[in-house]
Amino acid sequence: MWLNQKNSKILFSILIIVFISLFILLQGPIRSFFNSVSQPIQQYFWSKGSENAGFWSGFFNAKELRMENKSLKSENQLFLSRIIQIDELKEENRKLREALNLGLAEDFKLLEANILSRDILEDFIIINKGTLNGIEKKMVVINYEKVLIGEVDEVYKNSSRIRLLTNNEMKFSVQIADTNIQALADGQGNQKIILDLISKDEEILRGSLVTTSGLDFNFPSGLLVGKTGGIEKTDLISVQKVEIEPLFDIETSNLIFVITN
Repeated sequence: MWLNQKNSKILFSILIIVFISLFILLQGPIRSFFNSVSQPIQQYFWSKGSENAGFWSGFFNAKELRMENKSLKSENQLFLSRIIQIDELKEENRKLREALNLGLAEDFKLLEANILSRDILEDFIIINKGTLNGIEKKMVVINYEKVLIGEVDEVYKNSSRIRLLTNNEMKFSVQIADTNIQALADGQGNQKIILDLISKDEEILRGSLVTTSGLDFNFPSGLLVGKTGGIEKTDLISVQKVEIEPLFDIETSNLIFVITN
């Protein structure tokens, strides 16, 4: 019995020595085997870790990117605003040159002004010149093409209200160009105007130019008013009424001139 136990211990010791020797001898191949088996798994987790790192990096940089984008948008809007201002200045300079070429400065003493606001329904506009600039009531207002716009209705310190020629309180004498036909221009409101007090025996051609006749105290002669449009004739009265299409466009006009002499 004792020999059996002793032999078992010796045999066990020998097996341990053999196992350790084999492990030392085969350590390299075993490690290589486990590396080859685990390499795809390691690569998978490494790639996922890189993606997560990129995700979190993008997440933390998102706020900075939004700030940069907002700054770029603000700079772009400022740039566009300056372009618009430059275009407006170019347009005003063009109109000033055309006004000079038309001889307006030779015919009238003019004060340049800009429209601040428009009341289309009531046929009024507000300009940026007033008593400090020498503006007075009843002064006539034209554009750079010598087209009549209206007259000064109310004057303030730094601004004035202009009654448009289509206002329902406006009445002034006109003449149909290249004829001896004279009439009364009568504002109807809502940017409409008609010619009144024309004998129905007079032949009025559609599209004829209408100008101021100069018979009114404050309206110089030769200012463009509009073109003749629809004609209304009846057997009940001896006169006819003619619609006028105004030449000024209050929606797009900005630069105007006040006649101060």
